[in-house]
Amino acid sequence: LHLLVQWYNKLKQTTLEVEAPLIKVEIENVDRQINRAETELTWQDQNCWNYICTLKDTVYKLERRVQKSKDNVEMMEVLMNGWSKQPMLCRKDHKKESTLQLDDRAARVAKTYNNLRKDGETIHNLLQENLILLAADSSSDAWKAYLEYVDDMVVEGFFSAVSTSLEFFIENMEGSLRQAPLFEAQMLLMGSEIKFKPSLDRDDGDGLYELVEELLGDVFKMSAQVKRVAPHLSVEDYQ
Repeated sequence: LHLLVQWYNKLKQTTLEVEAPLIKVEIENVDRQINRAETELTWQDQNCWNYICTLKDTVYKLERRVQKSKDNVEMMEVLMNGWSKQPMLCRKDHKKESTLQLDDRAARVAKTYNNLRKDGETIHNLLQENLILLAADSSSDAWKAYLEYVDDMVVEGFFSAVSTSLEFFIENMEGSLRQAPLFEAQMLLMGSEIKFKPSLDRDDGDGLYELVEELLGDVFKMSAQVKRVAPHLSVEDYQ
Protein backbone atom coordinates (compact mmCIF):
# COMPACT_ATOMS: atom_id res chain seq x y z
CA LEU A 1 0.00 0.00 0.00
CA HIS A 2 2.89 2.33 0.76
CA LEU A 3 4.19 1.95 -2.80
CA LEU A 4 0.73 2.53 -4.24
CA VAL A 5 0.42 5.79 -2.32
CA GLN A 6 3.95 6.80 -3.30
CA TRP A 7 3.34 6.26 -7.02
CA TYR A 8 -0.04 7.97 -6.90
CA ASN A 9 1.34 11.01 -5.06
CA LYS A 10 4.21 11.24 -7.54
CA LEU A 11 1.72 11.36 -10.40
CA LYS A 12 -0.28 14.07 -8.69
CA GLN A 13 2.74 16.16 -7.72
CA THR A 14 4.96 15.90 -10.79
CA THR A 15 2.51 15.82 -13.68
CA LEU A 16 2.87 19.04 -15.67
CA GLU A 17 -0.07 21.19 -16.62
CA VAL A 18 0.40 20.23 -20.26
CA GLU A 19 0.56 16.52 -19.38
CA ALA A 20 -2.48 16.41 -17.10
CA PRO A 21 -5.17 16.47 -19.83
CA LEU A 22 -3.48 13.54 -21.56
CA ILE A 23 -3.82 11.23 -18.56
CA LYS A 24 -6.97 12.80 -17.10
CA VAL A 25 -9.22 9.83 -17.91
CA GLU A 26 -6.78 7.33 -16.41
CA ILE A 27 -6.30 9.42 -13.26
CA GLU A 28 -10.06 9.72 -12.85
CA ASN A 29 -10.37 5.95 -13.21
CA VAL A 30 -7.73 5.45 -10.52
CA ASP A 31 -9.51 7.95 -8.27
CA ARG A 32 -12.75 6.00 -8.62
CA GLN A 33 -11.01 2.75 -7.75
CA ILE A 34 -9.35 4.35 -4.73
CA ASN A 35 -12.66 5.83 -3.61
CA ARG A 36 -14.32 2.43 -3.84
CA ALA A 37 -11.49 0.86 -1.83
CA GLU A 38 -11.91 3.53 0.84
CA THR A 39 -15.70 3.49 1.05
CA GLU A 40 -16.85 0.01 0.10
CA LEU A 41 -14.13 -2.53 0.80
CA THR A 42 -12.91 -3.94 4.07
CA TRP A 43 -10.12 -6.38 4.79
CA GLN A 44 -12.79 -9.00 5.43
CA ASP A 45 -13.96 -8.87 1.81
CA GLN A 46 -12.86 -11.95 -0.11
CA ASN A 47 -11.57 -10.01 -3.12
CA CYS A 48 -10.07 -7.12 -1.18
CA TRP A 49 -6.44 -8.09 -1.65
CA ASN A 50 -6.88 -8.89 -5.35
CA TYR A 51 -8.58 -5.52 -5.80
CA ILE A 52 -5.69 -3.73 -4.09
CA CYS A 53 -3.12 -5.63 -6.17
CA THR A 54 -4.94 -4.75 -9.39
CA LEU A 55 -5.13 -1.10 -8.36
CA LYS A 56 -1.46 -1.12 -7.42
CA ASP A 57 -0.54 -2.57 -10.82
CA THR A 58 -2.65 0.04 -12.62
CA VAL A 59 -1.05 2.95 -10.76
CA TYR A 60 2.44 1.53 -11.19
CA LYS A 61 2.08 1.10 -14.95
CA LEU A 62 0.66 4.60 -15.34
CA GLU A 63 3.44 6.12 -13.25
CA ARG A 64 6.08 4.25 -15.28
CA ARG A 65 4.61 5.39 -18.59
CA VAL A 66 4.40 9.01 -17.50
CA GLN A 67 7.95 8.90 -16.13
CA LYS A 68 9.24 7.37 -19.36
CA SER A 69 7.60 10.19 -21.33
CA LYS A 70 9.35 12.69 -19.05
CA ASP A 71 12.66 10.88 -19.60
CA ASN A 72 12.10 11.17 -23.34
CA VAL A 73 11.57 14.92 -23.05
CA GLU A 74 14.77 15.20 -21.03
CA MET A 75 16.57 13.31 -23.78
CA MET A 76 15.24 15.83 -26.30
CA GLU A 77 16.56 18.65 -24.12
CA VAL A 78 20.00 17.04 -23.98
CA LEU A 79 20.07 16.89 -27.78
CA MET A 80 18.97 20.50 -28.12
CA ASN A 81 21.46 21.73 -25.53
CA GLY A 82 24.19 20.17 -27.65
CA TRP A 83 23.33 22.48 -30.54
CA SER A 84 24.71 25.51 -28.73
CA LYS A 85 27.81 23.98 -27.14
CA GLN A 86 30.06 25.47 -29.79
CA PRO A 87 29.70 27.81 -32.78
CA MET A 88 29.42 26.37 -36.26
CA LEU A 89 32.68 28.03 -37.34
CA CYS A 90 35.96 28.63 -35.56
CA ARG A 91 39.43 30.04 -36.01
CA LYS A 92 42.10 27.80 -37.56
CA ASP A 93 43.32 25.25 -35.03
CA HIS A 94 41.15 27.09 -32.48
CA LYS A 95 43.97 29.59 -31.98
CA LYS A 96 42.91 33.12 -31.10
CA GLU A 97 45.57 34.63 -33.35
CA SER A 98 44.45 32.63 -36.42
CA THR A 99 41.93 33.70 -39.03
CA LEU A 100 38.60 31.98 -39.65
CA GLN A 101 38.79 28.34 -40.71
CA LEU A 102 37.21 28.33 -44.17
CA ASP A 103 39.06 25.50 -45.93
CA ASP A 104 36.60 22.91 -44.65
CA ARG A 105 33.59 25.21 -44.48
CA ALA A 106 31.39 23.10 -46.76
CA ALA A 107 32.19 19.89 -44.89
CA ARG A 108 31.73 21.55 -41.49
CA VAL A 109 28.36 23.02 -42.46
CA ALA A 110 27.22 19.72 -44.00
CA LYS A 111 28.20 17.84 -40.84
CA THR A 112 26.35 20.32 -38.64
CA TYR A 113 23.21 20.09 -40.77
CA ASN A 114 23.39 16.30 -40.87
CA ASN A 115 23.69 16.08 -37.08
CA LEU A 116 20.73 18.44 -36.69
CA ARG A 117 18.61 16.32 -39.03
CA LYS A 118 19.49 13.19 -37.06
CA ASP A 119 18.59 14.92 -33.80
CA GLY A 120 15.35 16.08 -35.38
CA GLU A 121 14.45 12.53 -36.36
CA THR A 122 15.20 11.37 -32.81
CA ILE A 123 12.99 14.10 -31.35
CA HIS A 124 10.12 13.15 -33.67
CA ASN A 125 10.55 9.47 -32.81
CA LEU A 126 10.53 10.22 -29.08
CA LEU A 127 7.35 12.24 -29.52
CA GLN A 128 5.71 9.33 -31.30
CA GLU A 129 6.73 7.11 -28.40
CA ASN A 130 5.21 9.61 -25.97
CA LEU A 131 1.99 9.57 -27.97
CA ILE A 132 1.76 5.86 -27.21
CA LEU A 133 3.03 6.12 -23.63
CA LEU A 134 0.43 8.75 -22.76
CA ALA A 135 -2.30 6.94 -24.71
CA ALA A 136 -3.05 10.22 -26.43
CA ASP A 137 -5.28 10.98 -29.39
CA SER A 138 -3.08 12.64 -32.02
CA SER A 139 -5.99 14.78 -33.22
CA SER A 140 -6.96 16.04 -29.76
CA ASP A 141 -6.40 19.58 -28.52
CA ALA A 142 -4.57 18.15 -25.52
CA TRP A 143 -1.98 16.45 -27.73
CA LYS A 144 -1.61 19.54 -29.91
CA ALA A 145 -0.94 21.58 -26.77
CA TYR A 146 1.69 19.02 -25.75
CA LEU A 147 3.32 19.29 -29.18
CA GLU A 148 3.41 23.07 -28.84
CA TYR A 149 5.08 22.66 -25.45
CA VAL A 150 7.87 20.62 -27.06
CA ASP A 151 7.86 22.92 -30.09
CA ASP A 152 8.67 25.88 -27.84
CA MET A 153 11.62 23.92 -26.48
CA VAL A 154 12.93 23.31 -30.01
CA VAL A 155 12.53 27.01 -30.84
CA GLU A 156 14.56 27.88 -27.75
CA GLY A 157 17.16 25.28 -28.73
CA PHE A 158 17.64 26.85 -32.15
CA PHE A 159 17.63 30.35 -30.69
CA SER A 160 20.53 29.35 -28.44
CA ALA A 161 22.33 27.57 -31.29
CA VAL A 162 22.09 30.53 -33.66
CA SER A 163 23.00 32.96 -30.87
CA THR A 164 26.14 30.98 -30.05
CA SER A 165 27.42 31.27 -33.62
CA LEU A 166 26.41 34.93 -33.96
CA GLU A 167 28.14 35.74 -30.68
CA PHE A 168 31.29 34.14 -32.08
CA PHE A 169 31.26 36.64 -34.95
CA ILE A 170 30.48 39.58 -32.68
CA GLU A 171 33.19 38.70 -30.18
CA ASN A 172 35.78 38.18 -32.91
CA MET A 173 34.90 41.20 -35.05
CA GLU A 174 34.32 43.82 -32.37
CA GLY A 175 37.09 46.37 -32.81
CA SER A 176 37.05 47.56 -29.22
CA LEU A 177 38.02 44.07 -28.02
CA ARG A 178 41.26 44.20 -30.03
CA GLN A 179 40.90 40.69 -31.35
CA ALA A 180 43.17 39.31 -34.06
CA PRO A 181 41.66 39.70 -37.56
CA LEU A 182 39.02 37.09 -38.32
CA PHE A 183 39.19 37.36 -42.11
CA GLU A 184 42.16 37.55 -44.42
CA ALA A 185 42.40 39.46 -47.71
CA GLN A 186 45.34 39.43 -50.10
CA MET A 187 46.45 42.66 -51.71
CA LEU A 188 47.34 42.07 -55.36
CA LEU A 189 49.18 44.47 -57.66
CA MET A 190 47.73 44.06 -61.14
CA GLY A 191 49.44 46.49 -63.46
CA SER A 192 48.79 49.92 -62.06
CA GLU A 193 45.81 48.74 -60.01
CA ILE A 194 45.65 47.36 -56.52
CA LYS A 195 43.02 44.70 -55.95
CA PHE A 196 42.06 42.59 -53.00
CA LYS A 197 41.17 38.91 -52.86
CA PRO A 198 38.46 38.52 -51.76
CA SER A 199 37.26 41.89 -52.97
CA LEU A 200 36.47 44.53 -50.36
CA ASP A 201 33.95 46.16 -52.67
CA ARG A 202 30.44 45.75 -51.27
CA ASP A 203 28.97 45.37 -54.78
CA ASP A 204 31.22 42.49 -55.86
CA GLY A 205 29.35 39.19 -55.87
CA ASP A 206 32.33 37.16 -54.68
CA GLY A 207 33.74 39.69 -52.24
CA LEU A 208 34.18 39.78 -48.49
CA TYR A 209 30.71 41.21 -47.86
CA GLU A 210 29.14 38.37 -49.85
CA LEU A 211 31.21 35.83 -47.90
CA VAL A 212 30.04 37.22 -44.56
CA GLU A 213 26.42 37.13 -45.72
CA GLU A 214 26.83 33.51 -46.82
CA LEU A 215 28.36 32.54 -43.48
CA LEU A 216 25.50 34.17 -41.61
CA GLY A 217 23.10 32.39 -43.94
CA ASP A 218 24.75 29.08 -43.04
CA VAL A 219 24.11 29.84 -39.38
CA PHE A 220 20.45 30.75 -39.78
CA LYS A 221 19.79 27.74 -42.01
CA MET A 222 20.50 25.47 -39.05
CA SER A 223 16.91 26.01 -38.00
CA ALA A 224 15.65 24.69 -41.34
CA GLN A 225 17.12 21.23 -40.75
CA VAL A 226 14.42 20.00 -38.35
CA LYS A 227 10.80 19.52 -39.29
CA ARG A 228 8.33 21.28 -37.04
CA VAL A 229 7.18 18.98 -34.25
CA ALA A 230 3.78 20.69 -34.17
CA PRO A 231 2.55 20.23 -37.77
CA HIS A 232 -0.83 21.81 -36.99
CA LEU A 233 0.98 25.17 -36.81
CA SER A 234 1.34 24.90 -40.61
CA VAL A 235 5.02 25.82 -40.60
CA GLU A 236 7.40 23.31 -42.17
CA ASP A 237 10.51 24.05 -40.13
CA TYR A 238 11.98 26.53 -37.63
CA GLN A 239 13.64 29.02 -39.97
